Amino acid sequence: MKRSTYVKKIVASVLCSAMTIFMVGCGGSGKETSTTNAAQTTANNVTNSTTGDENVVIKMTWWGGQTRHDQTQAVCDLYTSQHPNVTFELSPSGWDGYFDKLSTQTASGSMPDIVQMDYLYLTTYAKNDSLTNLQEFIDNGTYYIPSIIGGSIAVSVVWKQIFGNQGVAMTLLNAIGIHQKTSFLGNVHTALGVIILMGVWQFGSSMLIFLSALKQIPHSLYESAMVDGAKPWKIFTRITLPMLTPTIFFNLILQIINGFRVFTESYVITDGGPLDSTLSYVLYMYRRAFTYFDMGYSCALAWILVAIIGVFTVILFKTQGSWVHYEAGRE
Repeated sequence: MKRSTYVKKIVASVLCSAMTIFMVGCGGSGKETSTTNAAQTTANNVTNSTTGDENVVIKMTWWGGQTRHDQTQAVCDLYTSQHPNVTFELSPSGWDGYFDKLSTQTASGSMPDIVQMDYLYLTTYAKNDSLTNLQEFIDNGTYYIPSIIGGSIAVSVVWKQIFGNQGVAMTLLNAIGIHQKTSFLGNVHTALGVIILMGVWQFGSSMLIFLSALKQIPHSLYESAMVDGAKPWKIFTRITLPMLTPTIFFNLILQIINGFRVFTESYVITDGGPLDSTLSYVLYMYRRAFTYFDMGYSCALAWILVAIIGVFTVILFKTQGSWVHYEAGRE
């Protein structure tokens, strides 16, 4: 691999890790551990090809206070611990004289690999070919962020506050003249919808798998179809969808398993209520074991859950031959 490409992939991974920390809301000492774990997960999933043996030095500069410096240092230390062959030369700076210094470095050809860039100066540097587009190396890693934080207890508590009696959802409805006596979580008709909405929100990992599968479809197939005069709907149903069926099959199995394993959302947000409208199988199993101390019954429920998941999995594998299309044929 060329050194320039290797450096770009490292830069993309570090930037995506830093983006995760800032989006999760790092800043206080109480959030340091959870955000560092989030950055680690993102770095692992965004780039898997930066584990070469070549020693690489990445120069990085930015402006800001001690909080920003600590956050950036944490990201770089984390990446260095995973990739010992990568070394970072960090040079934080104050706002005064920052862009004068950056302009001098650019003119002399010694511009750092990673810089903090104000949008007012972005166009100027881009026109001078001083910036590199890292989108192809990042691969839309932001899709994965809801999956990182979506299943945690902390986010479930936030979700509960949003849709509670004094939450943002009720406040917005009242502001536009829609007054409800009970909150979304207190209504048997809407409580389950809130749990489902949270599941949809954390669908990022599956979206990344779909995105990767879409990129693997040969572009020549689309070109041939367009030459033959195929319409967009025809192209989708005859090329895109059949080529995606292996990925759909894989994600379907995972989502069925995850659907039966729902626990945190139901337990933290609604505790199975109201009137057991959000009582999941695992939450019921938990109650039997740790509320009523009926361990034998709970153990039987666990084995039944394994059997149910096994039955659905076997059915999918037995029927995949009629709807899953493999490019090289199925053995």
